Order: sequence, then C-alpha cells, then structure tokens
Amino acid sequence: MDKAIIIGLINNTALLLALGVLYDTLIRNRREQNCVRKFLTGFFVGAAGIAIMFNPVHFMDGVIFDTRSILLAISGLFFGPVITVTAMVMTGLLRLFQGGAGALTGISVIIMSGTTGLLWNYCRRKKLHDVTFQELLVFGLTVHIFMLLLMLTLSRETALQVLTTLTIPILVIYTLGTALLGFLMVRRFRYSQTET
Repeated sequence: MDKAIIIGLINNTALLLALGVLYDTLIRNRREQNCVRKFLTGFFVGAAGIAIMFNPVHFMDGVIFDTRSILLAISGLFFGPVITVTAMVMTGLLRLFQGGAGALTGISVIIMSGTTGLLWNYCRRKKLHDVTFQELLVFGLTVHIFMLLLMLTLSRETALQVLTTLTIPILVIYTLGTALLGFLMVRRFRYSQTET
C-alpha cells in the first residue's frame, strides 16, 4: 500500500478536524439560528469543504480523495438541510469545475454524504447531544461504505484499483475522522445545553 496516499488521507482528515475546532470556537456562544444565519453557516461549512478539496490526495488523473464526505455527513447529521444543502452546492460546483474521470463520482459522493447525514438525523429518535461515539463510528462506517460503492460508477479498471488500494484506509481513517468530528459536535451540543 502506498504510504503517501495514507499520509495524505490522514493529513486531510487532520485539516478537517482543525477546521471543526475553529468552527466550534467561532460559534460556541451563538444560539439563534435564523435563516440568514443558517445560510451563512452553510457558506462557512462549504468554504471549509472547498479548503479541504484544495488539499486532496491525487489517486490518479481526475480521481481525487479528500474528507468532504466526512464534513457533509456531519453537517447533515448536526446542522440540518439549509446548511448542508448550501455546503453541498458549493462543494459540488467546485468538484464539477475540477473535472476529470471522477467528477461525477465525486459529485455523487457529495450528494450521498449530505443526504445520509440528513436521513440519519431524521430517523434517529434521540436528541443530538445523546449521540454516542459508537453510533458515530457506525454512522461514519455507513457513509464510507456507500462512498466506496459509488466508486463502481468509475470505469471498471479504475474502480478496481481504487477499491483494492483504498478500501481499508478509507474505512479506518474516514470512519474514525467522522466519529471524532461528530464527537466534537456532540460536545458543543452538550455545552450549549448546560448554558441554557
């Protein structure tokens, strides 16, 4: 397995977690969520997605990997449709602009990640501050199994290369990254509950 790819995946995940800490610091004392605020938050999440998309792992010409799937899944789970759809549109337009053999697959991953987060939030019966680390691991694993299945939309040869090289690193690194970023959000929700 290529060490540069694994290091790139870890670096991209670390960048995402750093952006999550920054976001948490910036919004800790903001409680109101009107439509304008949601759109601005969506713009911030989209900008974070664009920042991580400018630091991708280049697997092959036109096929890139970054942690936008983690960001959008967590956005869907914790922030709701306005914020998530705003971020999905921004990152989707950038991926379309980037082009290449994996552009449509990348856009599909964006749509799937945000939608999975929104549906997970809709289907769960507990409040968000009750999300456990174990649930976040299952959530992250689910999102990234779906992501890997979307690799089948690439050409047969490319899909086979991606799946044989990246399945284990993505399932380990991205699942853990999803759980860590999600846990940061849970802590923020718990903190805001104790403030009120």
